[in-house]
Amino acid sequence: MNQKEKDEMIDVLILISIEHKLGRASIAPDEADLVRRLADKRRLPRAEYVLAHMYLNGNGVTADKALAMKYLARSSRHGSYDLQIKIAHIYHVIGEYKKIKKCLERALEDCKYI
Repeated sequence: MNQKEKDEMIDVLILISIEHKLGRASIAPDEADLVRRLADKRRLPRAEYVLAHMYLNGNGVTADKALAMKYLARSSRHGSYDLQIKIAHIYHVIGEYKKIKKCLERALEDCKYI
């Protein structure tokens, strides 16, 4: 494993630890910057989901529903079944009921390959 691959793995591990903080603890500015970088530059579905969650709740960033919806949609377009379920739950909580069906359809489609 080269250094770039190691650095990418470390970024993903940090992202997972930040995801575990959602709803439980504050996200620090440097953590928010990392999530934003992983969502915007690497387009990682989990980073897009985490960033959407942060924008919805104003955790580590200024609350912004429009940006949250943008990142939820991006994550949903290429996220795996586990993220689709989480995204569907967020859509349910915020009352975006029409979007739930598409997430669940994508989750079921993804499960065919497991």
